[in-house]
Amino acid sequence: MGDRDEARSATLHTRVVERIEKEGKFWFSTTVMKGQSWFRVNVVNFRTRLEHMDALFAALRRECESVVGEKDSSRGARR
Repeated sequence: MGDRDEARSATLHTRVVERIEKEGKFWFSTTVMKGQSWFRVNVVNFRTRLEHMDALFAALRRECESVVGEKDSSRGARR
């Protein structure tokens, strides 16, 4: 069961990164540490401000909720 949950998590992370990058405002990636999938944000631009990070985290939250909502509604449709 743990491997299946981690596979779902990795899929979620990948889909969210693709959606946010498609908007053209942020670029970041995913990584796996100790068998778990994570978002990987590497801020290197000295002009990055707190409001940029707030916008990224808001986009992450929005897209995670959207992807999870799509999966939940597709499961309900199959029943």
